[in-house]
Amino acid sequence: MKEKNFCCIDNFLDDLFNMYGYVNKYDCITIYANADIISEIFRSLAWITYDDEDFEIGQINFDCDGHDYDKEFILSINDDKTIWIQPAWDGCVVTKGCGIVNYIHADCNSKILIELENCKQKVAIFDYGKHE
Repeated sequence: MKEKNFCCIDNFLDDLFNMYGYVNKYDCITIYANADIISEIFRSLAWITYDDEDFEIGQINFDCDGHDYDKEFILSINDDKTIWIQPAWDGCVVTKGCGIVNYIHADCNSKILIELENCKQKVAIFDYGKHE
């Protein structure tokens, strides 16, 4: 596990794109965070190109099928540059990402970190300040 504190979202995205360079076919990078952070990252990705290509929108599930949901979400960036968002919890069970690295925001429930580490997933805890 690594802990990374970034000055702003731009520095976080720089680190994420450095890791994205290692994504192979059928791989992805996952980000666990609350809805506000996931939304901010998603909005930023909408304006960024990688290797002169835009990211595509895959399945985005912020409404949780109409259920009240106030827990973390997972944003996945797949090898084909598609972005997926889904709830990080299915009841009381953590949805495990299959990323080459799983970024977990510092404000996330510690059970997410424990579950991913128990499954031998690569984890980086992150936080960043607000862009000014």
